[in-house]
Amino acid sequence: MKLSICIVNYYSERELGRFLESIAVYRPEHLFEVIVVDNSQSGIQSLKAEFGDWLHIIDSFKNVGYGQALNRAVKKAKGEYVFLCNPDLEAQDGSFQKLLHFADRTGEFGIIGPKLLFVEGGIQDSCRRFPNCWDLMIKRLGLSRWFPGRMEQYLMKHKKPDEQAEVDWLVGAALLMKRDTFQALRGFDERFFLFFEDTDLCRRCWEKQLSVMYYPDATFLHTRQRLSESAWPGFWIFKKVFWIHLISAGKYFWKWRKRSSE
Repeated sequence: MKLSICIVNYYSERELGRFLESIAVYRPEHLFEVIVVDNSQSGIQSLKAEFGDWLHIIDSFKNVGYGQALNRAVKKAKGEYVFLCNPDLEAQDGSFQKLLHFADRTGEFGIIGPKLLFVEGGIQDSCRRFPNCWDLMIKRLGLSRWFPGRMEQYLMKHKKPDEQAEVDWLVGAALLMKRDTFQALRGFDERFFLFFEDTDLCRRCWEKQLSVMYYPDATFLHTRQRLSESAWPGFWIFKKVFWIHLISAGKYFWKWRKRSSE
């Protein structure tokens, strides 16, 4: 089998349904499977009757976190490659084939990420430099306008969105890896319940001299804003997700404290 598409669902049944429909329309040319780990106990087993034998569903019976859920999916995966992703994507014509062809041509690599396009228009800033506390504070407190140079560097604004590039890390909404590479790295660090598991995985790839690459010829629609972002940052202090993000940030900086970017 060539590809295992691994998805985590958490009360995103509508988005998941659209993604599965787009996979059915723009399915890879090679043999593939889709593995959905349901962290929400939302009863999505009925989707199997609609989409057939290529769809497999794993019930977590509780929210085990994003990284742990994907680790479970990869343990069941049979594909040479695994596509680790959110349910709020929509495949486009050639999305998977372009990624797979590029991966086959590349040989040894760590992670490849496609270009993500918002449904309402615009390109998601999915390429990042490794962060330090200052970068996250500026972004979280909405201070980017006062520190535009710093944010342009962190979000790699100098990079043209239609040019292939090696990057420090990629937003974890859509990541392609060789299954053997993912397993050799022991998957996502499950100490990160949510957030920073993608940053950490990319960093461990670079530590093993495995490149992390942005490949814009393959595109996916991304229908939802990143959970760690908000139009008015001041309200985040009242949301549980803010504190999850803060805890994960602390774990990340502690883990990499001797090698943190300046």
